[in-house]
Amino acid sequence: MPTKEAKKEPKPAPKEKPKPKPKPAKKVQKSAPAEKKKSFDPNRLAALLNKMPEDNAPKRPQQQAEAQVDAPRTDDPDMPLTMSEVDAFRVQMAKCWTVPAGAAGAEKLAVKIRVFLNPDGSLGQPPELMDRTKLITGGATYRAAADAALRAVRLCQPFKMPADKYNSWREIELNFDPRQMLGG
Repeated sequence: MPTKEAKKEPKPAPKEKPKPKPKPAKKVQKSAPAEKKKSFDPNRLAALLNKMPEDNAPKRPQQQAEAQVDAPRTDDPDMPLTMSEVDAFRVQMAKCWTVPAGAAGAEKLAVKIRVFLNPDGSLGQPPELMDRTKLITGGATYRAAADAALRAVRLCQPFKMPADKYNSWREIELNFDPRQMLGG
């Protein structure tokens, strides 16, 4: 049988790859030598925060309310407290008062206390519970609420109040109402 010889075809010449167009050189900003990443150190952070001047720190609403109470407003000692002064006083009390939690009907507990203050904002005499009969009729829940309110008054003194309006705040009746404290 005759064999056919296959003609060997010459291999095609390799196609020349087109040369890539020269890319514009990337501008690389020279940066400072790479620093080693440091692990988080809370002591360094605390040290930085302690160095911050307090005057430059933004005031929280609570601090703003207290600052408003310190500002003299009038020469009339019988002038009533303004709403912002009353609100600032509430802010002071809210910091010290712990609402009785977990008690049945705690949101309905309201404790009224009369407070007598000295011109420097300290207690002139012990705070007095205005409705003592509720200590008996209100049971343990009311007693706990009354104790929390009396404790708050003792803890928060001296109160920051406008000295020029002492006649308006030397005797104050406070209503410790969890609904108001909880925004209800």
